[in-house]
Amino acid sequence: MHRLKFLLNSSFSQLAPIHLLCTISPSSVSPSIPGYAPPQAEAFSATLHLYRRCHTAHGTRLLTTFVRKTFVEPSALIPLLGHHEGTARGSSTLGSRTTLQVMISRMAACTISMVDEWKRKAIEAKDKSKTIEMAEEFKELTANIIAHTSFGTSFAHGREAFKAQTELQMLCAASSSDIFIPGTQYLPTKSNLEIWKLDRKMKKSLKCIIESRLNSQSDNFSYGDDLLGIMMDTKNDGPNKLKMNEIMEECKTFFFAGHETTSNWLVWTVFLLSLHKDWQDKLRQEILDICGMEIPDADMLSKLKMVNMVLLEALRLYCPAIELERMASKDMKLGNLMIPKGTCIKIPIAMIHRSTKYWGEDANEFNPMRFINGVSKAANHPNALLAFSVGPRNCIGQNFAMLEAKTVMSLILQRFSWSLSPEYQHAPVNNLTLQPQHGLPIIIKPLQF
Repeated sequence: MHRLKFLLNSSFSQLAPIHLLCTISPSSVSPSIPGYAPPQAEAFSATLHLYRRCHTAHGTRLLTTFVRKTFVEPSALIPLLGHHEGTARGSSTLGSRTTLQVMISRMAACTISMVDEWKRKAIEAKDKSKTIEMAEEFKELTANIIAHTSFGTSFAHGREAFKAQTELQMLCAASSSDIFIPGTQYLPTKSNLEIWKLDRKMKKSLKCIIESRLNSQSDNFSYGDDLLGIMMDTKNDGPNKLKMNEIMEECKTFFFAGHETTSNWLVWTVFLLSLHKDWQDKLRQEILDICGMEIPDADMLSKLKMVNMVLLEALRLYCPAIELERMASKDMKLGNLMIPKGTCIKIPIAMIHRSTKYWGEDANEFNPMRFINGVSKAANHPNALLAFSVGPRNCIGQNFAMLEAKTVMSLILQRFSWSLSPEYQHAPVNNLTLQPQHGLPIIIKPLQF
């Protein structure tokens, strides 16, 4: 099939600063195969380099191309992610934006266990310092936190489900980068067999946890004070009552969002603070002034303005999700452009976050002061920071993630100073989330012995 590529002018002055990268597939180009649904419009990453060239030469434009789209829904990533906000298509989000303050003590307990081990290793060293592989440490930490905060006393089963999901991530990341051939996801290939096996294992662990909750509901009709319990309590009655499969889909969502994205957010924050010792000192002083050496509570965390600014700047420069995808639920007009129903639009967050048009000439520089008056005034557009998306389809876990990031960074800054190891190689790579390809070795030194 011939591919037609063309550029269209577009104007989005009243909307978020989104450079649309998409491909349009007309329904008339449908092969005569039984059961083959009309193709859908899709944006694909393989054209990103073309978009960058066109963007450089022509400015804010729309790159389109006619391609065939997979006729199978859901996509290959659903076993890993569930129907979550990163690939949202409508009003399928089932979780509630419940206040998550009760989770701080569990987050802190997991973090203190980690930093106590760091301190022990550093004290045993001759120079009282230790090189720590932060990427691995934060993966383990956020896994423990999400398992404890999500499943509480069912932690062991939660870890089993998480382990299967971690392996699924590697397989799905490799699968999503391949050229899609319709029907191949049903073939018993080595990769598909492994994906199916891990998906069954994960569902078995999650089902065991959920059934246990259903069978042991307490006398006060509560399913527990963890995320799973809160979700089951909130959606237990009425038309919104969740079915077993729906609860498992929600578990997949906050497993991935609460672990992988927060882990890499912490990694890049520590990386940036290792390069900017002045900000490391500023944050430490703010934390000591407000929290002392106490475990921070919700009120203390809300007062850590500079910590918040640095975390937002880390999100801007090294956003865990470098792009978002949205599907038009109906025909709509965006500026002067008509978007047909079913068109998938990919929003290149990484490009927008470093655009001098929105962030100024220092867009590629670390400058947390840009957030001193809040997110909406940090750039030339109130919606220029898209780390959690914007609007009704924004990330439902952003409050939880910010709470976790503040808690972890506060407890680390109270206890350690750090610098970048000479072994570090800067090579960010997108593996569903933005990660340091060769890890992040950091030299830590305890502040107290």
